[in-house]
Amino acid sequence: MLPLIALCFWLLTPAVTTAHNGPHTDEPTLENVSVGFAGACRVGEWTPVSVDVTGPAGLSVTMQVTVPDADGNPAISTFGPVTLDGHKPRTIVGTIKPGQLESDARIDIVAEPTILASETVRITSLPHATRLWAIPDEVPGFVDAAASLNDRRESSETPAVQILDITALDQLPVARNAWASLDLIVLRGSTDVSPKHGEMLRQWVLDGGRLVLLIGSESDAYLQSPLAEWVPVEITGELELRDLGMLRPLVPRSGTVRIRRSVSAARLALPTGRVLAPGSNGPILARAPYGFGTCTISAVDLHDGPLARWDGLVDLSLLMAETDEDNTAALSQSDSEIALTGVSHLLTQVISAVDQFDTVAARSHWEVIGWLLLYLLLVGPIDYLLVHRLLRRPHWTWVTLPCWIIAGAVGGTILAQNSNAATIEVRQLDIWDIDTASSRSRLRSWVSVFSPETRRYEIGFASNEAVGLDATDDPGRIAWAAPAEEGFRGQYRSGGLQLARPSYRYSPTGNAVENLPLNIWSSKVLTGEWVGEPQAQSEWIKSDLVDDGTGRLQGTLTHQLPAPIEEWFLAYGNTVYLPEEDRETGDTVPLDPDTIWQPGGAIRSRMLKGFLTGVTLALVKRQEGTGEDVVRNRETYDPLERDPYRIVRMLSFYENAGGADYARLSNNAMRQLDLSHLLPLQRAILFGRIDRRAASYTVDGETVGEDARETFVRIVLPVRRAVATD
Repeated sequence: MLPLIALCFWLLTPAVTTAHNGPHTDEPTLENVSVGFAGACRVGEWTPVSVDVTGPAGLSVTMQVTVPDADGNPAISTFGPVTLDGHKPRTIVGTIKPGQLESDARIDIVAEPTILASETVRITSLPHATRLWAIPDEVPGFVDAAASLNDRRESSETPAVQILDITALDQLPVARNAWASLDLIVLRGSTDVSPKHGEMLRQWVLDGGRLVLLIGSESDAYLQSPLAEWVPVEITGELELRDLGMLRPLVPRSGTVRIRRSVSAARLALPTGRVLAPGSNGPILARAPYGFGTCTISAVDLHDGPLARWDGLVDLSLLMAETDEDNTAALSQSDSEIALTGVSHLLTQVISAVDQFDTVAARSHWEVIGWLLLYLLLVGPIDYLLVHRLLRRPHWTWVTLPCWIIAGAVGGTILAQNSNAATIEVRQLDIWDIDTASSRSRLRSWVSVFSPETRRYEIGFASNEAVGLDATDDPGRIAWAAPAEEGFRGQYRSGGLQLARPSYRYSPTGNAVENLPLNIWSSKVLTGEWVGEPQAQSEWIKSDLVDDGTGRLQGTLTHQLPAPIEEWFLAYGNTVYLPEEDRETGDTVPLDPDTIWQPGGAIRSRMLKGFLTGVTLALVKRQEGTGEDVVRNRETYDPLERDPYRIVRMLSFYENAGGADYARLSNNAMRQLDLSHLLPLQRAILFGRIDRRAASYTVDGETVGEDARETFVRIVLPVRRAVATD
C-alpha cells in the first residue's frame, strides 16, 4: 500500500508544479517589497506599494496586491504590465488602500493566469490623526516641531507626526495617487527635483497639498529646478539682510533673533497670497494658493545661520506647516476616543448620511433588543406558564417550542421583507470643487448600494459628462468607504487577510469594482475620486472680485453651470455674503446662470464664524430691575446630524467654524476637503447646492442614482487687491 501511495505522489508532483509555475522554466523573484513610505502609511488612504521583479527577458507580468477592506473582505488591485529584462530588476509601483490598522497584504506576480511568485507582508497603518511630513534631515526646525507635537500626545500610542526623511524628492515613488496621504513636503532650494517628480509635486499641491520651500542663499539652484516654472511665489534675485526682527511678531513669546553678520536671502515677489513676514525689500515669509493647496516660501535659511539657534524656530515651523492651535487641539485627542454618540469623525457623518434609504425602514438597536427580549419571554417564561400551569402538560413543550421557533422565523422574515426594499436602491452624495485660477476641477463622491438579494455586482464610476466633466486624462478611482471608528464596519480595527472571505477586484484602470459581494438586505458604501482640467471650465465662472482694502468685496460674479446654485453664500476672509431671500417663502433666491451678482450690493453680510455656528443675539428682559440684556446664543453641532447640507458645510469650513472645539468631531480623515486655509489668501469661496449629478455610477452596466442624490458645488474664486490712488 505504501509503495502505491508513493508512486501516486511522484506522478502528481510534476503536474502540480507545472500548474503553479506555468510553462516558464525560470521563476521571477521578488525583492525590495515596500508598502507606504518606509513602512509608514495611514489607514483608509491611498498608499504606495512597490516591488522589484527579476525574471526571464521578454516575460510580461503584472502585480496583484490583495489587502482587506474595512469589512475584512480581500480587495484585489492590479498594476502593470511590465516586461522583464533578464537579470536586471524591473520596479512595479501601484497604490492600495489599507482597510484596517493591522492587516496583511499579499503581493503576487502574475503571468495570466498563473501566479509565478508571491509574498505576504504585514501592514501596520497609522490612524488619520497622525500627520505624514516628508522633510530633509538637515532641517532641524521641522523635526523639532514634530517632536513638540508628539510630546503633547504622550498618552497616545500613536504619534501626532510621522517624519519621512527625504534628502531628494526622487526618493518618493511615482504612481497615481501615491502621495495622497502626505500632509506636508518641505524642500530646500537646492533639493534635486526631476521633471517627473516636479510634475507629481505640482499635481499634489493642486489637489490640496501643503508645500514649504526654504530658499535662503540657494536661489540660483532653485531657479534651475522645475519648481520655479509653476510655484506662485517668484524669486527675483538675492539680497543681504541685517535684521530678522520681522519674524518675531509671528512667535510672540520668542526672544530676539541675534545676527552677527548679514544673512543671504532670496528676493521674493508675491503676485497673490499673503505676506506672513514683510521686509524692507520684499517679503521674508509668504504663502500663496495654488489650486486647492498652498505654497509657503521662506526667503532665509532655517537650517543654518541665526534662525537655527532661535528659540522661536519650532513655533515658526508649525506656522509654516499650517498647524495652528485648533489643529493642535485636534491632534491632542486620540482617534480611539469614541464619543458618547459613537460618532467621532465627520467622515462617519458623511457615510451615515449616504447609507440611508427612504424605502428601507432601518430598525434601531433598542427596537431589535426589544424584539429579542419578547422572543425570549415567549420561549421561556410564557411557554413555561402555558404548558406547566395552564395546560398542565409539561411534555407538550416538545410541540410548543418548535412552534415558537417557526413563528419567530416566519415573523422575522415577514418583518424583514416589509422593512426592506425589493429592488436595488442607490443613494449618492457629490462634492464638486472648481478652482477658476488654475482651471482645476476636483470631485469627491460617495454612493451606497442596497441589495435585495445575496449576489455580486459590478460598480462603475466616472465624472459626469452631462455637466462638462469630460476630461479623459484621468478616468477617476473608486474604492470602499467606511466610518473612521472602532465599532462595527469601522476602519480602526485590527484584522488580517482572510482569504476565505469573499473577495472582489478593482479594474486595471481603477474606476470600477468587479464582483463586489453583497448579502441580502445589506448595503455597501463606496467613494469615487476624480481630478482634471476640463476645457469647458473656463466658461463656467466669470468673476472680477476686488478687495477694496478694508476686507470688503466689490465687483461682479456670474456663472454658466448647467443649473441654478441653490442655498448658496459667498465667503471671503472673515465675512460671508448672503443673497436676497424670497419675501413670501423666506428661501434663498437661487443664483441663476448668466445672472450678474454683485457682493458689494448684497443686502446681508455677517461674520463667517457666527454664520457657521448659528450665533444669534436676542434681547431679554431683566428679571430684576428694568432694562434688557443682550444674550448671545450659539447652535450646538449635532454629531448625529444626517442633513447633507449641514455636514458638507461644516466639512468645507471646518477650521473657520472653530474646528474640533465647536464640532466636537475630528476632520482628520478628510482634512484636504476643508477650504478654510484659502480664505486668507485672496480667495473667495462660493458654496451651494446644484440639481445635477457631478459623478455617474453604473450597477452592472446600468446608470443609477438619478433620483436619490445630493450635489454640492464649491467654487474657489481669485480676489485682486484694489490699486491705491491719490
